[in-house]
Amino acid sequence: MGLRYYDRDGRQISRIEWQRLDSQPGYCRVDYTSRTCHGFRVTVVTCWLGVTGDQRPGPPLIFRTYGEIRPRGDVRAACRRVWGWPGLEAARAGHRAVTSRLIGHASQPPAPPVPVGGHAASA
Repeated sequence: MGLRYYDRDGRQISRIEWQRLDSQPGYCRVDYTSRTCHGFRVTVVTCWLGVTGDQRPGPPLIFRTYGEIRPRGDVRAACRRVWGWPGLEAARAGHRAVTSRLIGHASQPPAPPVPVGGHAASA
């Protein structure tokens, strides 16, 4: 199972082209939100990874949204979750949905094409 590389538009590219894009300032970042809400620090980061090795059906999930909830002032404990998105618009919408859910403005979590990670607590 080899790695496949994609630009932000979802076009398959070479590893060298991927490395060039990855080194461009701002190319990887889609959105970033960090807020304090009800005594917790909520951080949501969405970025382009552009690489996949999975063999799942459907378009490759080349964007990721990382959500973290941490008690304010506690640098050790955190709850984390990861979502994957196949395209830039889905990633932007996913970022907004994840942020809304984690700060308590939405009753349901976003429905990604496929969740790419579960809950993890760090110590």
